[in-house]
Amino acid sequence: MGNLSQAEWLAQISEEIIDPKQRIIDPHHHLWPSSSGGSQYLLDDLWADTCSGHNVTNTVFIDCSQCYWNLEDTALNPVGETEFVKELADASKADLNQATISGIVGHVDMLLGFEAERVLKSIWKLVRNCSKAFVMPAVGIRIPMFVIHITMLAKVCIFYQIF
Repeated sequence: MGNLSQAEWLAQISEEIIDPKQRIIDPHHHLWPSSSGGSQYLLDDLWADTCSGHNVTNTVFIDCSQCYWNLEDTALNPVGETEFVKELADASKADLNQATISGIVGHVDMLLGFEAERVLKSIWKLVRNCSKAFVMPAVGIRIPMFVIHITMLAKVCIFYQIF
């Protein structure tokens, strides 16, 4: 962003509104609290972007390693981000004239094997009323482990995304 403020940087581009009645679901956005540099992107920022003339009705948050807990049990740390976003998703439902955060893509390290199930259950308690998906690093994963992962995810009704 250089010397520009966040608002100035975002204002550099203006998209033509082609069909303002066409319902749009934004499938990928991030949220983050203020950092030491002062940059943040929260619900009001999302709403400012989604009410620019396009008919954005719903959005999907994608994990970005923000607000992780700082526990000794590091496997549970990503649950902090899901908790943070779930609070904003709940708040987004308060204004029916604004886009609603309807999906959360969180992070669970599936390389934990069977230990990942307790992390999945912790996240499931938070998001059971949202659409949900979980991301995992899949490089070098073996088929037997993949079957174990799918079995664990099915127990808690969670989608699986490989990248």
